[in-house]
Parts: sequence; structure tokens; C-alpha cells
Amino acid sequence: MKSIKTKHILGSYTNGNYSVQIFSDGTKIRRTEEDNFIPEFPESIDLKITNYCQTGCPWCHENSTLEGKHSDLMSLGFINTLRPYTEIAIGGGNPLSHPGLVEFLLALKDKDVIANMTVNQSHLTDSSQFCKLKTLIEDKLIVGVGVSFTKMDRPLFEQLEQMSPNIVFHLIAGIHDEKTFTKLASDRRKILILGYKKLRRGVSFELASRTAIKANTYWLNENIKQVMSNYRIVSFDNLAITQLQLQRRVHKEVWDTFYLGDDGTHTMYIDGVEKEYSISSTTKVRFPLEDDIIKMFTKVRNYDRE
Repeated sequence: MKSIKTKHILGSYTNGNYSVQIFSDGTKIRRTEEDNFIPEFPESIDLKITNYCQTGCPWCHENSTLEGKHSDLMSLGFINTLRPYTEIAIGGGNPLSHPGLVEFLLALKDKDVIANMTVNQSHLTDSSQFCKLKTLIEDKLIVGVGVSFTKMDRPLFEQLEQMSPNIVFHLIAGIHDEKTFTKLASDRRKILILGYKKLRRGVSFELASRTAIKANTYWLNENIKQVMSNYRIVSFDNLAITQLQLQRRVHKEVWDTFYLGDDGTHTMYIDGVEKEYSISSTTKVRFPLEDDIIKMFTKVRNYDRE
């Protein structure tokens, strides 16, 4: 039997004209006395720390390979300007492969930055990488773990969920089919549905597999309410929200309450390998990395998306 864990506040802070509370289960509450939330710094940052990966997913929008390079993490000057309780979603490539990962996470913890990480399920079949992830969770160096789903492996999933209540399985609209969604739903897990990224290898894979991607996306679109009722928690990235046209499915009051904002309004993307930043990982316009997170975020927020 799994132990029941109550949520608690990880941190509270003021950002521009509003206050934020972040809870241990991932819940975020914003409050303001004004009409709009106007941040001074990013609430969360999507940070790519490596382009090395041994998995070779054919739809990988990062083109990660065995020849991929690691970021020089401790040379990233903007780290020194991060505000406490900023959330950083660390990914790759395979972030567990980065030789400087632990040192970097310790530096983030010293600054009260909340680190989360996304790993591919296939990486965890390597016992050394599984143990590394387990240690990072036990040492409270990472809070949430996103697991990119590859296949059903109930023993592995149960081990992960015993390690942390904040395990979220990532599924991609267009890639994962009805059978996958149905099987994974059997244990009422937490999932994040990602939009399909037509970028780099994602372009060639979409051309080769367009029929299947369209069929899978159509099924998910038609059955999204059933999917949402089958899982404990279902969330979406902004690309999936657009591709699945979710805004038209909910009342305005619900949308205004739960939608956290467009990419670049409270978030940003940083490629630590190429040392550049942008609105999101799919944004083609990139800027050279700077040493001040507020300067970078201001440029992202003010960028003319038209």
C-alpha cells in the first residue's frame, strides 16, 4: 500500500505585481490586486543541459545523438541571478548523463531554486542511471520527474512512484496511440500530454509517418474527455493545448482560472549547449545567452511574436 503524503508549500515569493505560492504536488497559486499578472522574472525555465542521448527517438526535435555535447553548466552566468523558488525544468538529451549534473543541482539548491527533470523511460533500464535518479530524489536535489513514456513496465513505474509522489509520465499527441493511453490509464497515473514538435528529426518523422500521427491526434482529440477521466491528473503543454484546441472545450471561467499563460509570458527556454535562449524550444528566433536572467526574460516577454 502506498503511503499518503499531504502537500505542503515549497515556497512563496513576489514577482512583479503578484504573489506566488508553490506546493509540493506541483500546484501553483497566483494572486494579484490588479487586472493582469505582470512578472519581473520568469516563474519557470526550460533548460537544456545536454544534447547527448543514447535513445535515438526518430521524432526527437532536439536531434540528440551519441555525439551530442554537454553544456558547461557552471559557466552559465545567469544562474547567479536566479530568484528563489524559480522552477527549472532540466532536460536534454539525457540529463542523467551529464557529468556535472550533481554539482549544478547543488548550486541550484543553495539558491532555493526548484529543480525538476525530464528523463526518457529507456534511460532508467540502466541500473546506474536509475540509482542516480533515486539518489537525486532522496537528496532533494530534484522535486518533480517527468518520464517520457516508451512502453508498459509496471514494476518500473511502481518503483518510481514509491521514490516520489511527483512522477509524471509524458505522452506525445500524435505519437502515442489509443492502446498506449488505455494501458497506462489502468493504474490512474499522472500524465502530461505534449504537442508534437515539427522540428529537426520531428520534421522528417512527420513526413514519413503523417497518416499515423494524424490518426493518433484525431483519436485523442475525439476522446480527450474520456482520457482526462481515466487518469489521476492530466495536464498539457501549450503546444498540445493548441493542437487539441482545448480552449474551445472549457468555459471561460475555467480557462481563466487554470491556464498559466502563453509561452514567454511567465516562462522561457534556455539552450545551455548552444548558449542561447528564446520563448520556447520550438521558437526559431534565438538570442545569445546573457548573464542576467531579468534582461533575458524582458527581451523574451517584449519580443514581437508577429
